[in-house]
Amino acid sequence: MPNLKPRPGIDKLLEVLDSKLKGHEKPFIIAELPTGYGKTTASPYIYKLVNEYGISDRVIHVLPLRAIIRKLIQDITDEGTWIGSLFREIRLGINDIAYQMGEFVVNVRKEPFFDAKYTLTTLDSFVHNLFKIPITELYRDKKHYFIPLGRIFTSTVLLDEAHIALAAESEKTISTVIASINALLSSHVPIVMMTATLPSKYEKLIIEKVNNIKKARPIVIRLGKKEEVKSNEITIITVHDPDFENTYSNVKYVHEKVSKLRIIDKAMDEVNNGRRVLIVLNNIRKVINIYREISDRINDSDIALVHSKLIGRDREMYESRINKVKVLIGTSAIEAGVDVSFDTLITTIDNPMSFIQRIGRICRKGPDDCADGEGRIYLINDDSDNLEGAINYVLTKKINWRLPYNVSNDFMGYMEFLETFTEKMGAITYDERHLSILNRVFMNIYISSKTLNELLKLTRGSLLREPLINVFIGDLNKPCSDVGINEFLERSFTIDLSEVVLNKSGFCAKMKECMVGIGILENDVLSCSYLTNDSEDFKKSLCTDNVYNMFFKLVEKYKAPLVIIIKDECYEEGIGFKLHGG
Repeated sequence: MPNLKPRPGIDKLLEVLDSKLKGHEKPFIIAELPTGYGKTTASPYIYKLVNEYGISDRVIHVLPLRAIIRKLIQDITDEGTWIGSLFREIRLGINDIAYQMGEFVVNVRKEPFFDAKYTLTTLDSFVHNLFKIPITELYRDKKHYFIPLGRIFTSTVLLDEAHIALAAESEKTISTVIASINALLSSHVPIVMMTATLPSKYEKLIIEKVNNIKKARPIVIRLGKKEEVKSNEITIITVHDPDFENTYSNVKYVHEKVSKLRIIDKAMDEVNNGRRVLIVLNNIRKVINIYREISDRINDSDIALVHSKLIGRDREMYESRINKVKVLIGTSAIEAGVDVSFDTLITTIDNPMSFIQRIGRICRKGPDDCADGEGRIYLINDDSDNLEGAINYVLTKKINWRLPYNVSNDFMGYMEFLETFTEKMGAITYDERHLSILNRVFMNIYISSKTLNELLKLTRGSLLREPLINVFIGDLNKPCSDVGINEFLERSFTIDLSEVVLNKSGFCAKMKECMVGIGILENDVLSCSYLTNDSEDFKKSLCTDNVYNMFFKLVEKYKAPLVIIIKDECYEEGIGFKLHGG
């Protein structure tokens, strides 16, 4: 068990929070600390502080992805882990911890109304509850929103891994995140935002939008070469962590180009030299092809696959072996919830925030955590996903990917790379109308259920992004039998509705070919035996804009989430949904 003493950056976060709470203030703190710094270890201490001062009676820990919540719940409820020990230390037991997301976790209670001392929730669930559309009543006529809203008002909100939501670059998502921060601050709810890679232009946008809220002056805590405090529109506190600096200054990063045709050979060369390899690409078809080729050369137990079109059973199988595999291959889903160290990364530079997160999995705990104290980064130079100029920049600069600042003339910190290429991606765009609507919804004490349902239609079924829909792998002999929640989760994956509007990469056409019906998920049971006619109408709407109209028509009819049911022959065990025929 490692030393439970928080790092200096975490210590400063808790010190500032303690000082503000002691003065009866409800602060907005942004902790910008590197990947692998242990930001999550602050969470139990944050609960302890707000509870002791009587400021809040609960913490709502908001995360952007289910994968991170699954892993964090597993660690928190395990007394043998570092974070599990911290929760026991402050006397938060299993009965005090709950979660809310569109999945089921064994032995931990689900609390869609946030009725627990410590609740982990997806950003999706949180924002719907915050803006008066309770996540459990998303598709129902009546909205009983005061209960979850009241729980939010009496909480401290921890916005964790905020960069993941912002990196999506969706105008709707960015607008909703800003509206959420505004709503919480105007209600005097303490906020702690934690991120490793928040570019200054996103920080400036957030500050600009909260400036008109009384006493909402943010406090930013970040690592730097020396201790200092600067105050202007915001207070910036720079913390020096000599141990962290010394540890990661000793990691040697080696950058090289590799062609698409050489990915497999390069990965196997690294494996044969005793190195663990991480391969990340933002294309499921490419990821699966690489997995197939490498899996022919090594044992099944030495390789794992991560992408969004895996059913729960396969995902759990791979997650159980991630700590031991020689090769992990996947999409950007790997960037979150995978707290494992590798020696070598093979990837593209498609998004600067995502790229830094991926490298955070290389030599994760320092030079002793990877072969020869060396992290090797192979950049796929002939992939169209690369940002223009990014590969040459990385190859010609000496960058330390775990320190945000320049320590010496020997290497530069990663923030310079982050700022350079987020600027090259252009100005941040957000939906001013969506932001304005959410602000009005929040500020009005009463909003009719009819108006809220109209808002859902206006926003295409989700305040945050595209509406999600589950895909269930049916049984050809009885594709429409009732299915319990455990079997449903084992045999399903999730897509967003936009994926069956446009026939991008042939996905929509293949889904239409594979679909045998639709079902509804109600009271933790999948039912579909009486939906035959509706199934045909929905299938006809696939790959057209009319799919949104059909989706809302059926949701209004059944008052429950829809599920697409596909033939079992369209799913390959251990590989995922078949994007190709046969």
